Amino acid sequence: QQEQDKQDNTKQDQKDQKEQKPVVPEKYEIAAPEGFEQLDQGLLDQFTPIAKECGLTNEQAQKLANLYGKQLMQTNELQEQEFFKQRQDWVNELKNDPEFGAGNDDTFKASVGKAQLALKQFGSPELSQYLQQSGLGDNVYLVKTFAKIGAAMGEDGFVDGNGGSSSKRAADILFDGK
Repeated sequence: QQEQDKQDNTKQDQKDQKEQKPVVPEKYEIAAPEGFEQLDQGLLDQFTPIAKECGLTNEQAQKLANLYGKQLMQTNELQEQEFFKQRQDWVNELKNDPEFGAGNDDTFKASVGKAQLALKQFGSPELSQYLQQSGLGDNVYLVKTFAKIGAAMGEDGFVDGNGGSSSKRAADILFDGK
């Protein structure tokens, strides 16, 4: 009889544990996932009502935050690798472009020099820094455009608007004045 009572009590305890709902905290205390200095408060504000609705404990919510952080880091790493490859592809495309070098290192360097000349003449130091830091300075279309500008600057000399032998005033020239 005692053995039967013991088994009944064990079954009842197990049943009670299954019926017992997890403790949903009033406020979740979630630490920043590994690799992150802090949590995105806006994202946490969106997550909290969902976690409460699902009846998540603080421990369960932390596990989801850690999973999200890990996934986010993997996604960022993959994007960085893809962009690095894209930059390499742009450079290779320029090196093999018939108008830009087509395998001739001297022609390639000359074309890059023209692009740099145009950027220096018409761009700002901030633009140069942005192009370098963002990786867009390797973009085929930007480099070709700046190289064409640089080539045009060198064809007949750069006209800066201060030359010429006309004695007419600028307003007369612009507005057909007499």
